[in-house]
Order: sequence, then C-alpha cells, then structure tokens
Amino acid sequence: MKINDIKRLLNLKSLNIDSFIAILALLFFVGFAAPTIFFYIPHGTDSYTHLFYTRIFYETNSIEEFYNKLQNDYFTKTSYPFGFRLFSSLVMKISSIDAFSLSILQPLILLMLSSLLYYIYSKELIPEKDSKVHAFSVLFMLSMPVITIGILNFETDSFMFPFVILIFTLLLVEKPKQLFILTVLLCLTPIFHAGTYLFLFSFFLVYIIVYSVIYNRIPKAVFSFSAMLLSYVSLVNIFPEIHPQFGTKALFILRISDKIAGITGLNIFRSIGDSIYGGLFSEPSLINVFYAVIALYFLSILATKVSTFVKNKGTFSFAIAFATVPKSPIFLPFWIGPLQTLLSLLSLKRVDKKITSILIPLLIIVLPSAMITGERGLREIQYLFLIIPILSTLGFLQVVRTIKEKISSERIRGAALFFAFFSIFLSFGIISVFGNAYYHPKISIPQEDKFGLEWLRNVGSEKEGVGEIGYGHRVSVYASKIPPSAVWIPAGKEMRRYLIDYSKAVVEGDIDAAKDLSSSFGAKYLIVSSKTLKGLKTSWKEINLFDSVSYDKILSSKEFAIARFIEEKLVLSDIHPEVQLEEHPTVKDAGNFLLVETKSYKIRVGKTSPKIDYLGTKTENYLEEGSALDYVIFGKIKGEIIQGVEFSKVLLGENIVEYRGEITKDYIPVATLIVRYTFYPEAVKKEVTVFNDYNNIRVPVKITTRFYAPYTHFTTLSESGEKFNRTIYPNEDYVLLRDLEFREIFVYNEQRKGIYLSFEKTSPLPDRISYSGSTKHKGYSRIDFSVKKDLTRVYPGERVTVTQWISVGEENKAKMRIENSSFVNLHPYVKKPAILIVKFKEDVNDSILQRIESLNFPVVLSIPLHKQINIQKLKNYSSDNFQLAAYLKIRNDTIREEYYKNIPNISKFYPVKAIVDPYANLRSIMLFEEYGIRYVFNRYVSPPYLTLFDEGERFPTIAVVRGKETNVTLLPISSPTLSAESSERGWREVENIVRAIADSNEIIILEVEDSVFYDNSSFKRLQRTIDFLTKNEFEIVKLEEVREELVAIEKMSVNISGKYPENFTVNIYSKENLPEAEILIKLSIGDFKISAENAKIEKRGSVIKAYLNISSKTARIQVKFS
Repeated sequence: MKINDIKRLLNLKSLNIDSFIAILALLFFVGFAAPTIFFYIPHGTDSYTHLFYTRIFYETNSIEEFYNKLQNDYFTKTSYPFGFRLFSSLVMKISSIDAFSLSILQPLILLMLSSLLYYIYSKELIPEKDSKVHAFSVLFMLSMPVITIGILNFETDSFMFPFVILIFTLLLVEKPKQLFILTVLLCLTPIFHAGTYLFLFSFFLVYIIVYSVIYNRIPKAVFSFSAMLLSYVSLVNIFPEIHPQFGTKALFILRISDKIAGITGLNIFRSIGDSIYGGLFSEPSLINVFYAVIALYFLSILATKVSTFVKNKGTFSFAIAFATVPKSPIFLPFWIGPLQTLLSLLSLKRVDKKITSILIPLLIIVLPSAMITGERGLREIQYLFLIIPILSTLGFLQVVRTIKEKISSERIRGAALFFAFFSIFLSFGIISVFGNAYYHPKISIPQEDKFGLEWLRNVGSEKEGVGEIGYGHRVSVYASKIPPSAVWIPAGKEMRRYLIDYSKAVVEGDIDAAKDLSSSFGAKYLIVSSKTLKGLKTSWKEINLFDSVSYDKILSSKEFAIARFIEEKLVLSDIHPEVQLEEHPTVKDAGNFLLVETKSYKIRVGKTSPKIDYLGTKTENYLEEGSALDYVIFGKIKGEIIQGVEFSKVLLGENIVEYRGEITKDYIPVATLIVRYTFYPEAVKKEVTVFNDYNNIRVPVKITTRFYAPYTHFTTLSESGEKFNRTIYPNEDYVLLRDLEFREIFVYNEQRKGIYLSFEKTSPLPDRISYSGSTKHKGYSRIDFSVKKDLTRVYPGERVTVTQWISVGEENKAKMRIENSSFVNLHPYVKKPAILIVKFKEDVNDSILQRIESLNFPVVLSIPLHKQINIQKLKNYSSDNFQLAAYLKIRNDTIREEYYKNIPNISKFYPVKAIVDPYANLRSIMLFEEYGIRYVFNRYVSPPYLTLFDEGERFPTIAVVRGKETNVTLLPISSPTLSAESSERGWREVENIVRAIADSNEIIILEVEDSVFYDNSSFKRLQRTIDFLTKNEFEIVKLEEVREELVAIEKMSVNISGKYPENFTVNIYSKENLPEAEILIKLSIGDFKISAENAKIEKRGSVIKAYLNISSKTARIQVKFS
C-alpha cells in the first residue's frame, strides 16, 4: 500500500465507502459469524431454556395447547411472555429448520438487522451526512462488551434489540405514520418480554417529562405510551399466565422508591412507588391506567412551566447535561467499553437537545436500577447501547478534529490518526473475537460435556429426569431428557432439598439421598463433571457416587461421567384400603420419606412418622417453608405433636401407609395412636385414631390440625352449607372462634389456591378455629382447628377417629377431587340398627314379659346384678325374643368386681349376653371376656343440644386393650332412660336423636324402665316411638347382628374399575367365608343407569344403595351415566 493510500485511509471524509464496508464485513465475519459457525452451539445459558419451550410451541397448534402440554406432560408452567417462543416456532414451521439450527442462525440474522437499524438510528441523532460516521456508531455498539457477549444469544432481550432500536428511531422522527408504527410496536411488547416492557415503561415515563422541559411542549409519544399501558392491561387479562412475570420483575419499582424514601426521609416516594406497582402491575386495571395517564399529562404540563422559568433565568445548558449523571457502578466503564467511556466523556460539548432528551432518561432509568439489582445490573446497563455508541462517535469525531487542528506536523498527525483508527478496529476485533471465540463456547457448553449428553440421548426414554447442577435445559436439548431443576422443582425449600440430595449422593454416595432424587425429583441419572464439582466445591478425588450400591456408572471420560439409579422395590404389607380404585397411585421410596405423585397432587411423608414434608403439585409446594402438624391432648398430657411420637410399627401397602405408636407419659404408654394415609388419584384420606386402651378412666381427647403456611385467607363450610370467610392479618396475638362447627375448610393465598380439607361423615367435626398472621415471615399464617372430645370423653377401650380428605389447588377443583375420591362408602348395616333395653327394677313377671313379647321384635332384658331377682320365668320364653343383660352402677372397682362373680350363677338359669355398666374399665372388659360377656353398654350419650351430642357419638366399637382388639363390643345408650314418669319432651328426644344421625352410620339404643309396660298410656307412647323408628328406616335387632356386621365389614374389600364420573363398576369381595349378614354400599353420584349381580339395588335421587348378601362372597354393581 502506498503512502498516499494510507493518507486517504486516515482521512475520514475521503475514505472509500467500499473499502470501509469491506473492513466492517471482515470484522463482522471474524468477530461474530466465524466463531458461531465454527462452534455451532447456541450462545449464552438461557438459550437452552428458550429452546426447550420453543420446541414445545412447535409441537402444539395454539397458545392454550402449549400451556396444557406444559401442565399435562411436563407438570410445569411458565409465566414468561410467549411472543419470542411463538415467533421462533412459526419460523420453524414455515422454513422447516430445526430448533437447534434456528437458535444459531436466527440471532445472526437479527444481528445484521440490528446493525442496519442502528445505522439509521444514528443518522437521526448525529447530524452528519457522511455515512461512514454512522457506520462507526454501529462499530462502537457492537464492540461494547455488554452487547458483544449477549447479542447472539437465543434469548428474548437479544430478540428485542432490533425492536427497541426501531422504537427509538420512530420516537425521534415524530411524524404521524411513524408514530402509528411506534404505537403498534409498543402495544406488542408485553407478549414478548417483560424486561423490555418495563424498560420502555420507565423510559417513556421519564422521557415525556424531560422532553417537556427541554422542548417546552408535550411530546406526541404520550399517546403511544398511553396505548402501551392499555395494551398491557388487556393482554395480561387475555393471557393471565404471563401476569406473574410482570408482577415479579416490577418489584424494582418498590426497591427504588424505598431507597429514595430512605435517603430523603420523604415517605411520599414510597407511596408513589406503591401506587405505580399496585395500580399498574400487581392489580392492573383500565381505571388505574386512566389515572396514570392523567397524572403524567399534568406532570408534563408542569414540566413545560419549569422549562419556561429556566429559560427565562438563562441557567439551562445542554452542553453540561452530563454533570447531572449520578455516580455509576464500578464495573460500568468495563462493560460499556473503556474506549467508549473515554470517547463519551469527550463528546460533552457536542450534546444537543435531541441527544439530551434520550440521554437523561436513560441515565435516570438505567444507573439506579443497575446498582440496586446487583448481578442483574448488566441487563440494565445494556440499554445504554442506545446512547453510548452515539456519544462515542461524537467523541471520536471530536478527537479527529482536534488532531487535525492541533497537530501541524503531517507525519505526526498521520500517525495520531492511524493510532486512533487502529484503536477502534483493534478494540472491536479483540472484544468480539474474545467474546465469541473464547468466552462463548466456555459459557455455552464444553465439547466433552456436549458429547456426553448426546450419548445419553440414546439411553432410556425422553420422560426420564437427569440430576445435575448448572446444565439446565442443555440436558433437554442435547440429551432429550428432562432436567428436574429447570422444569418442575419449585424455588426455595424444594430446590435446597434437591441440591443437598445431589451433593450427598455425589460426594458421600448416600443411599437415602439417591432414593429421594429418584422418587421426589424423578432424577434417574446423575451427571458428574468438572462443572458440577465446581458447584459442589469439591474434586473428583472426593466423590463416592460410583462406589454406591444405588448407582451404576454408564459413561465415564476425563471430566464428564453419568451414573444411572438402580431402583429397589419396597417391601409391602398385606394392608389395603376399605375402598380401592383400580387405577391408584403407588407409594415410592424417597430415602427418609415416602412419596406419592399423581396428576392432581404430590405428597411426601416420613418413613418413620406421619410428618408431611411436601404437599402440593409436582411444581409447587403449597406448604413452602411452613408445616402441617397434628396435636393431640390426651387427658393431662398437653399438646403432644403426633408427628413427633415414636411409632413402633409402619405398615406399607400399594397406596396406603399406617403408622402405629403410643402416646407416653414419663416413657410409660398411656394410649395407642394410629395414623393412616390412603392415597387416591385425586385426593388423600388421612385418619388419626386415638385409643383409650391403657387407662381405667374416661379421658378427654382434643385433636388439633395446625397449618403454618403462606396463606392469608380461609373459608369454612358447615353441615348446612353455610360459608364463613376470614382474612388473616399479621398479629402477635391470635383470634379464637368458638362454636364454629364445620365440615369443610379451605385455606388459600391471594391467587385463591390452597389446601382443601373435608371431614368424613363418620368423623367428629372441628368446632373451633384460632389463627394469626406471622409478623416475622411475610404472607405466612398459623391456622389451628380442633376436634374436642372433652364433653363425652373417650371411655376405656374406646377410640376417637378424625378422618380428613385432603386436596390441593383452586377451591372448586379441589372440592371436586375429594368428591371424585369419596363417592363410595361402605356401611355395616343395611337398615339402621336399633336396640331396645327393658330395665327391670323388680322381679320379672309373666304379664310384663307377655306385653314385651307382643312387640314382635328382639328385646334386651336388663336385670340388676346387685339385687336378687327371680328370672326363672324367662325359661318359658324363646331366646329369639329375649336376650338377657345385667346392669350395675357402682363406682368402686372392688365391689363391682365382686358382683361380676354373680354372672355365671345367673347364666345357669338364662344366658347373660350383655351388661350395662357405665363404670366399666379395661380390667372389667378383660373379666367380661372370661365370663363370656360379649356386649357392654358402657356409656350414656346425652340428647342433641345445639351442635353437641349430635352425630359421631353413637357408634358401636370393638373394645381395645393395650393395643389389641378383644371379643367385647362396646355399645352407647342414648339418653334419656324412658319411664312411666317421663314427660312428652323426654319421649321427643328420641325423634331428635333420629334426625341428628339420619345420614350417619350410628346406632340407637333405647333404655326403658319396666314401669312403661305397667302403664297403658306409656306403653302406647312406646309403640308410637317404635313406629317412628321404623318409618325412618331403623330396625330393632339382636345384639349378634350388631357385632357380626361390624366384623364383617372389616373382611370386605371394594374395588372400583373404570373412572368416576364416567362409566364404572363397583366390585365387592369377601376375604373369607362369613356368616349370613348384609352390608350396605352408598354411591353419591349424578344421573346414572345401574345394574347389579348378587346385590339388591335401590336408587334414591343421586344416591345408590346396594344391599349385599356377604355370604355370596362376590357382587358387582355397574354404573352407566345417561
């Protein structure tokens, strides 16, 4: 090259445009295109996440189908705006290009488009006709380190670069046609990228005011900004899935306003921040947009007044606008480019109104946000590409002019100009080559890791999970497997658990951690590499993964290895639920926990205790950092946490877990405790049973369920369908609601998602709630609801069982899932059983016996054990009509046991089958077994009063002593005892009892004194009472029928094939040969057609009653919906 050619090269105006374009093209190829094509891997880390979702969009035909596929196939969801992924998937469908190639080529094309648009943008800001000047702006833009390392990423912010440049170009033109296009672009922004929308929102907010000050008029862009706000509100309502992303990203508004309020001491800034965030992002509405636009308009008018005042005072200078710039972060000069920083400072004298109107809003928006957002500051700083290259070009022009004007020596001037040009091209070359040829492959994926993941693609199935740290969706792109950490593991507690499990499995070879990774997180493979070990802060020498019996090494290279989990089958006990669905989930081993996961819920419970560690969906733990606990107060033992009891035995079935343990006091057992979980496809059945089987006294029992979880609302539903709603506020005290009996409760958050609990018909109901919002953990609340059994207490040998159905999600869906799981109920009695006891105070005579016999149903004759009563006349009557019981009401144990010895003597004349003894205790029950007494009327239940003593109080039960069932059945007598002296009110109490237990599976036992049979009017009243029982489907039965059918139901199993609410079949099996008896199945369902084998069917409204003769061993009910 000749000296004259060099001189021309150094003369900016005489430089040949073709030569300049050739130099730019060469630099572009070397710095961007060549490294991308050579390595042929996507740029950046988030690119793989976008690739994953773009592929799913490609496989679907609508936005709705996309979200459904995410939920149904991958058990995950995304709040990320879908525009970029949708656009990319459309390009794939139109061009038939694969997703991987698209992620490499599309950014290159967009880079060229961005360069062209920036060239046009520069012409709007720099009043130079020489096109090479504006090409330098492009050069400065592409050589900003913060741009160089990200502009080729297959990511949304890179995709939005050309849009943002075009928006700013149209903003500067201010002509109707351009403003229309500007408005359209702004309105589309929310569906593409939340970050870009928030940047534009913030920029335009400040730009409109700054513009009004500088130009003394309101910009036309205010109309485009208003349209953008309206569009945002409309789009987040049409696509509510993307709204959470904006709510989260916009939190910086609150942080900045809090910071300003803290510095200035003026709370008004905090209030302004709350208003903007709450009105436009947290709960956006059109009315809030209207208020925001009006407020901005008035602020702009005020700004024009300020402009007039300043100009009149003559104090405003555009040349010193940079003096208002706040101090930038330390790393700012490096990331925008050292050369760009220096040249920008040199351009201060050439800043005009147009540049100032862009510069000041950018500095006000970007710098504070970058400092507050910490590591994400780079994302904020990158928006300075809209002004720094422009200032750098102006600064460079200033350097060139200064060299030409100040240096007289042609040789030195030429050398200085050469150095200036060379510095620019060298800066571009070094930064672009370093960023794309060195930094890009390291940050994307090393070749060895890429080879290992591609090898894994051919192993196993695509639905299997891979445990890793730092790879994310590289696993889904290269290995066609699912990375749980990037797909369905929620942030917080579950992610910490995953990382701890991964660390223990890799470093320690921990078997429980391995099982938990496989069961809880679906990680069937583990990746170990230099990248993951760096995350664990360990080395290859310190890992024990490949020595673990739980893993098999299937790939190993120098710095990359893959291990496959070896699954072990759980050992199951012969334990089954009363009602089994043919399609039911199975319990999985998750290390120290047991895991059940369905499409409707995911729950993780302890292996040795019934603690619920996780309750929610596959992707969301509804407990988050909180807990779900149960407390039992047994007598004077205060607040024993059930989950903290030492359970001696855990029985595990396919979809059932039963924990058996004891409540202790000073290490001495005082009660047996059984907790049982039954897992159905859509809900969980939880039963907590407390036995009073170690005490000889009645004991009050209180069972409390406590949630400490991120919920601020609850709704209860009473038996009558009445709803009660409450919002929970932070409170160091608590609120107590008494006498609030309810059957269902829903605790939920602001999104109206939560945990739904329903108490079964046979369960006592909670009647009090206490709650308080946490003052330490924002959004968390403590909610307690208690079932209190201290009025009737639990008698020796008896039990109390609280049965809850648990479901999660939105209220209506959660309730429906419980109904879909509990629509079949097994009952021991076809007709509601009733027992009539005739209590004799004196000798038994023929006239009374004949009158009793005339009733034509079995009667229990009760005689005092502590008196000598002549019962020899009973021999003349059939045992089919009369059954003999003794009664005794003596507190003293020693005296009572002496009278028990009379039972064998009485039985010589007539067999004694039962005893009425309200003071019977565990020792009494054991003595009764010795004497052949099988039925004990052990307590009296008061008549219903308000919500007391209604349903749940009159169940027959098999006595349990020290954890073992006996042959004694405990039967409750319904008060009052009726006599000839009883008032009409006393007789009517029977009717109240019948109404109270109409839909439950309880028994009515009436005790009447012999005086009723002496008095004609009282006898007729008794007959009317019996008629009332009969009309209400009660049948007076013998004692044996009560026990036989109670025992029989435990020998029955119900299996439901098909699916509710579609056509299904109920199959009933008897586990062994049983005596002749009948049981009842109730199906609460909708409109249907039914047929049956070995069963008598009765249909009443939406309820099927199936009467099954259990001696036939099998029966079938087919249900077909019409």
